[in-house]
Amino acid sequence: MKIFQPHPNYDIKVFDDFLPYSVIMGIHDYCETADYTKNNIDFNEGNNFRSVKWSKLIVPNENFDRPDIIDNILSLLPQFTSTKYKLNRAYINNSNFSTVDKMHVDAPNNNEYTLLYYANIKWDINWGGETLFYDNSAKEIIASIIPKPGRVVLFQGTIPHSARPVQIHCPEDRYTIALKLKIDSNE
Repeated sequence: MKIFQPHPNYDIKVFDDFLPYSVIMGIHDYCETADYTKNNIDFNEGNNFRSVKWSKLIVPNENFDRPDIIDNILSLLPQFTSTKYKLNRAYINNSNFSTVDKMHVDAPNNNEYTLLYYANIKWDINWGGETLFYDNSAKEIIASIIPKPGRVVLFQGTIPHSARPVQIHCPEDRYTIALKLKIDSNE
């Protein structure tokens, strides 16, 4: 397993090569065949521009029949931290070249984290789709994370970020599984 922190002043950790290829393939296959819900992102910038984002809520969801997916991804946490987390929500994002994401934060306070799993089985750097992280003033990019297959990024939910659009020549949809975590104060 490879671990790196792309910026020393921000709580962002990147993990590679921690799941076997057969598990990565199984998660990808699920993402390819999942039923997604269409969501509109309204940019409210006076130009009536809207982007479509496709997602599937998997936690909480009593109809989600693949808890092993979440278990496999969460198995990473005890390997590198003694911090205990509680899973609040999880969903799959399905993006293509027409998906535009705006900069946002996932949480209002520092005890909430996002674990982002890149679920594609192949990715070419020329296809775009990086996750961009911004400084606290939201004026500078502090890290750009390539959606390498099986890669996991764990970051503090207060860090501004966005997904760069997938390039029009990309033959694949970009799949990510987002797990919204909170530090378990009962531990």
